[in-house]
Formats: sequence, structure tokens, C-alpha cells
Amino acid sequence: MKKRLPRALLGYALFALLALLTLDGKLQAFVLFLMAAFALKSWLAAKRDEQP
Repeated sequence: MKKRLPRALLGYALFALLALLTLDGKLQAFVLFLMAAFALKSWLAAKRDEQP
């Protein structure tokens, strides 16, 4: 999972950057919120897997 987390976070960041550059208004805010939620969920899952 250690190698997968940075890749997932990078993917979310790229999608967020594309949303910032191409969208506006409520749709942009929704996509940014969704990417942040996915990043948080991925990070929490990685932290949960680290614990014995």
C-alpha cells in the first residue's frame, strides 16, 4: 500500500488541477470537494493498514 498511496494522491491532485483550469462555479467546487474526500479516504485507509 505504501507505493499505491502516493500514486493515488498524485492522481487526485492532477484531477483537481484539471478541474481548477477547466471548470467553474458549483461544478468546480463539487469536483474539488470530491477529490479531497477521495484523498482523505485513501490516506485514512493507508494509516489503518499500517497499524498492527
